[in-house]
Amino acid sequence: MFPLCATAAIASPAADARSGLPSPCDPGEDSVSAQPEAAARPVRVAIADDSDDLCMMLAELVDASPGLLCVARITTQGDLVSTVAQSKPDVLLLDLLFGGVSSLPLVPQLRAAHERTRIVIHSGFDIDPLADRALDGGAVAVIPKGGDPDELIAAIRRIAVQ
Repeated sequence: MFPLCATAAIASPAADARSGLPSPCDPGEDSVSAQPEAAARPVRVAIADDSDDLCMMLAELVDASPGLLCVARITTQGDLVSTVAQSKPDVLLLDLLFGGVSSLPLVPQLRAAHERTRIVIHSGFDIDPLADRALDGGAVAVIPKGGDPDELIAAIRRIAVQ
C-alpha cells in the first residue's frame, strides 16, 4: 500500500548524484538505445510527486515492470514543465497536491505542450469531486493513491495504448 503524500520532500536528479546512488529512472546500460531495434519500445513513464520517498517507490515499481521505463522523477512543480519536455513520457503520473498546490491548473498547459503525453492524476484525497475537473482539463484518468500496485501498473499499461 502506498503512503499518502502528507509532507513535501524536495529532491532533484542532482540529489541522486550527490548520494552516489543510481537514480531508479536512469536506464543505464539497459536503456532504450541499447535494445535491439526489433524489440518493442517500453512505455515511458514520468512520476511527479512532492514526496521523494513515494516518487522513488513508484519509480522502482515502474522499472520492475516489464515493458515500462521510468524516464523522470519530478519532485517540484518548478521542474515539471521542463522535465516533461526533456523526458518525453508516454504517461505522466501527476500528484494532485503537488508541493502543497493543486496541479490541476497545470494539466491544460501540459496537454497543449505535450499532446502525446497522457496525464494521470494520482491523489491521496477523495477523487470523486476532482475527477470531472481533471478530465475536463485534459487528464485521461484519476487514480487514488494507496491502491494495489498491480492495479496501478495495469492502469498505466491501459492508458499508454489509448
